[in-house]
Amino acid sequence: MPKLFLGNFDFEHTLAAGPKAATPSSRLRRLCDELAFAWLGQCGPDDAILCDAPPPPEFLEELSARLGTPLPRLLTAGEVRPGMTAEPWGWTEAISRRAITLGCTLAERPAFASVRVANSRQFSLLQEQRRNCGLAGAAAAESIAELTDALRRLADTRGPADEWVIKANYCNSSRERLRSRGTELTERQVRWVRQRLAAGQAVVLEPWVEIVAEAGLQWEIPRTGTPVLIGVVPQIMDGAGHYRGSQFVTDRNSAVDWRAAINVTSEVAADLQRGGYFGPVGIDACWYRDDDGELRPRPLQDINARWSMGRLALGWRRHFPDARQATWHCGGQPESAQVSNPDGANTHSRQIIATTPAFLAGAPIELRQWIELAGSAGFGTPPSGLPRTTDTPEVCNDFEPS
Repeated sequence: MPKLFLGNFDFEHTLAAGPKAATPSSRLRRLCDELAFAWLGQCGPDDAILCDAPPPPEFLEELSARLGTPLPRLLTAGEVRPGMTAEPWGWTEAISRRAITLGCTLAERPAFASVRVANSRQFSLLQEQRRNCGLAGAAAAESIAELTDALRRLADTRGPADEWVIKANYCNSSRERLRSRGTELTERQVRWVRQRLAAGQAVVLEPWVEIVAEAGLQWEIPRTGTPVLIGVVPQIMDGAGHYRGSQFVTDRNSAVDWRAAINVTSEVAADLQRGGYFGPVGIDACWYRDDDGELRPRPLQDINARWSMGRLALGWRRHFPDARQATWHCGGQPESAQVSNPDGANTHSRQIIATTPAFLAGAPIELRQWIELAGSAGFGTPPSGLPRTTDTPEVCNDFEPS
């Protein structure tokens, strides 16, 4: 049965607000409209994407011709026909109600309580603490007093001048956080924390560390049976730690070794299943430098019990079966031309394919998305010193962790 992909990219905002979730702001609705195009690589030609702000009609025609394959339809709410199966970014009560209103069939879905637990920072921290694989000094706090105590303990461990970050219990792409240093909170920071605590959320304190490589480990958890590793997707982050893209085809000769993270995340996927969650899961892992400058793995940096951008990026792979290296970008401005060496060789060529229109509903798109195909040997090469492997699986439908 064809699927209708629903882009409730305000998923964490809705989880944080709970049953009293307010109507999203106009800016948040606009971002959701722009991100709807991220589904394009994942959907089949018989599927459709709910897009409340439709693009210019020639956009899909031109992209389909460029890719040489049919693409899904982009439908407004009024164009949806009953009977399609709803496939949201993440399951919430609100998106279930909207799917029913649209006339969709609701697929079997996990209990909402399991979704809330699985996506919380507290759950992620607990999983790290159980496996002794997190950051020293990280702590959850449910009051200002608990947070102050945690800040002082962290300062005793690392020094009062070192930076830290406080994260809301539900947040994504490095939003909903405070980054500072010292053992005392400013009045503005106290107000920010109190607002989250008053909404029934905890906050999580972590030391700020230098991250040198990140990847999204994409799992699919069935209701019964063994969780399946779909792929290991290196991520591109900007200087502020915001997500900016995923390498959905990588050169195995320069791949960072994520095998230890795969083993840890397979255990967490099994824990999620036992807790009642099933469906897509993206778990962010990283390599970082500790206080002595040594590289350390962090296999459970962030747990997302929903679809993720890395998982959507993997969907583009089927359109480029012969690509050597390919990245899907989200944010910024794409370049518009192919670049080659002066000698005409194409080993260093770079080709850009825009996967969003430049304008939507008459206004420029802020979160432009595009694919970059590259032949350069340096493209995607990890920083020196990182453990590398030639056999970290990119897509493993039959992978069994050791």
